[in-house]
Amino acid sequence: MKLQFKVKNFKKDAEIEKLLITKLQKFGRLLERFNPDELTVEIVIEKNAHKDFFDCRITLPLPHKRLSASDFGYNVEQAFDKALDDLKDEFKKYKDHASPASKRRVTIRKRA
Repeated sequence: MKLQFKVKNFKKDAEIEKLLITKLQKFGRLLERFNPDELTVEIVIEKNAHKDFFDCRITLPLPHKRLSASDFGYNVEQAFDKALDDLKDEFKKYKDHASPASKRRVTIRKRA
């Protein structure tokens, strides 16, 4: 899985990037059925210029759908955690929708 990490209005810190990568690897376990070379996760963290909070957007393009989640928090870790939770929820919906055979059962009735 490739990672694009961008920040706006503040300096990128190696500790923060390492922490976010660690948390993202846990989410990566859900993506095992996809080819890791084709997956690119884009994380954009932006500090609001007027207020003291951070906005985090995570984008994950998958086959047939582009998942995206965004949230804010008073520090980078809080904003990332909220956005990652939203992305997990979207992925679960995608996974349930992508495998309709697990939801529907077809019964075949024989005519007498």
